[in-house]
Amino acid sequence: MSETKFACVTSLRKFGLVLFAVTALVCVLPTVTSATPVNVALSKPVSLSGSFFNGGSGGTVVNAGTIVDGVFLFRGTQWNDGAVWWELTPGTPQYIVIDLLGTYEIDSFMVQADNNDEYTLFYWHENSELTAWDVPEIVRAEGMQTRPNPADNTQRWVLSSPITTNKLKIMGAVIGDSYYSVSEVQAFGSPVPEPTSLLLFGTGLVGLGAWRKRRA
Repeated sequence: MSETKFACVTSLRKFGLVLFAVTALVCVLPTVTSATPVNVALSKPVSLSGSFFNGGSGGTVVNAGTIVDGVFLFRGTQWNDGAVWWELTPGTPQYIVIDLLGTYEIDSFMVQADNNDEYTLFYWHENSELTAWDVPEIVRAEGMQTRPNPADNTQRWVLSSPITTNKLKIMGAVIGDSYYSVSEVQAFGSPVPEPTSLLLFGTGLVGLGAWRKRRA
């Protein structure tokens, strides 16, 4: 092989290595660096378990997805108008599940629900169901109220330490009038990189390191 041809082949190999390394970093870097928390529950699949839209004096029936549409009802809206509502059925579990379609590190929440009830927000971690937040009732108020601050639909309830999960579940707690309603659940966090992404990221770093070493 001539010196010129050898030089060209060597250059192409170096270029290919650098291109692969840079591509790996560009593709993966956004998922492994910290970012401003966003509502990771937005527009995710929602399923209802048990009996819903039952009891009381009746009300509107809505799509379960309204819980994660990013829209809060007007403060004080009637509990069975525009939200997912239900009357407690003794002996029958009734809960709402939000599938995040991926694993996220979550640091804060907001929930809009009927005022005179408490709710429990659970999360899945390593095949265990754990409590993320005991959502309090809002006294001296009526209808749908946002937690933690009924007067501010932007204030988040911040966890003492972040949680990692791929699924959320909310249900009515013991305290309440047995008529429950949830209109919005928001969870703020960032994606947790998949193992394959971390491997690709590491490969990109190794590739750049090898290229720089050859240039030295």
